[in-house]
Amino acid sequence: MAWLAKDSLQSSLAQLSQIDPMILGTIDHAARYEALHPLFAPAFAFLRSMTGSEAPGRHEIAGDDVFALVQEVRTIPAEQAQFEAHQVYI
Repeated sequence: MAWLAKDSLQSSLAQLSQIDPMILGTIDHAARYEALHPLFAPAFAFLRSMTGSEAPGRHEIAGDDVFALVQEVRTIPAEQAQFEAHQVYI
């Protein structure tokens, strides 16, 4: 599992100012956002329960409304990465 390092958040936030608003933070602050949408709570609960040993594939949380796609991928250094957006969901 890879997480965005705290020291790279400042430069990342500057890039985010060019796109639509989104939540950027850690799971420790997820409770702040659970009231924004009724499906956030089960999604964050799933993320909190992850151990890193989940099998790759689709994990249904609330049917087709909330699901996780667990993948095994080879990552690149954060300096070479670009943000992505998902306009279809929420």
